[in-house]
This record gives sequence, C-alpha cells and structure tokens, in this order.
Amino acid sequence: MLQADPSGFSSFWGQLAVALMLLVVVIMLWRRFLNQRNK
Repeated sequence: MLQADPSGFSSFWGQLAVALMLLVVVIMLWRRFLNQRNK
C-alpha cells in the first residue's frame, strides 16, 4: 500500500486524506470541549 510513486500523485492524495481525517478529529474534539465547558 505504501509504494513509491514516481509522480507523487498518490502520496499527495494520501497526505490530503490524512490531513482531512485529522482536521475532522480536531473539530469533533473541539466541539465536545466547548459543549462540556458550556454546561
């Protein structure tokens, strides 16, 4: 799955997917933190 791609296209999309997943996790944790603080 982690094969060297000469064009670097798949690696770019792989990094983009990881960045999006991290962003979603951060947003979920941030909203949960705000909800706990508002109570």
